[in-house]
Amino acid sequence: MLYIGPVLISSDDDFAVGINYAYVGNVPLTIAVNSPTVGPLPPSNSYVGNVPLTIGVSSPTQGPPPPVSPSALVRGFDPATADLAASITNLVIEDDYDLERAIPGVPSGATLVEAWLTIKEKENDLDADAILQKIITASALANTGQILDTGAGGTGRVLFQLTAAETNTLNAGQVYAFDVQVKTDTGKYSTRIKGWLIPIGQVTDSL
Repeated sequence: MLYIGPVLISSDDDFAVGINYAYVGNVPLTIAVNSPTVGPLPPSNSYVGNVPLTIGVSSPTQGPPPPVSPSALVRGFDPATADLAASITNLVIEDDYDLERAIPGVPSGATLVEAWLTIKEKENDLDADAILQKIITASALANTGQILDTGAGGTGRVLFQLTAAETNTLNAGQVYAFDVQVKTDTGKYSTRIKGWLIPIGQVTDSL
């Protein structure tokens, strides 16, 4: 039996009764009308009025809703596939330099649409204060680079091109922070490569 405590309603008023309740079952719950009178409810009554109240059961099951199917989730990169302790020690200042890297762990059903190479004096510097930042897409851009493989098979590949004038802005022997971040067509961002760049000075002064 569901018992709801006394409800007082004036006989001259229009009214609506709202009931907050918790019920688990597999059949509709009907609150019967036992008296058309107004006043405190006796223990055997649940509602005073002139029409029956029926509380429908929206679900015959008990417990939380079923989990979302994994196929409905937009998956991101597996963090275990990132290289977060990388180093670049073969960049010679005043040289043109191509940085080409594999991007493993591209989520199933996703492809790479954009990638960034950022070089900073300190990793917590703002992007606006970066020494250098290159942004590439699947379309080739001279002296900037290209996403060579968008990763439909699970592993992508990116190419960033630094010009001699750009590498000449670096100081030989100085330690710079760098990373490579990517974005998928499903809107997922991930830092795939992060580490330190230590440029080497050149002997021939070509610039």
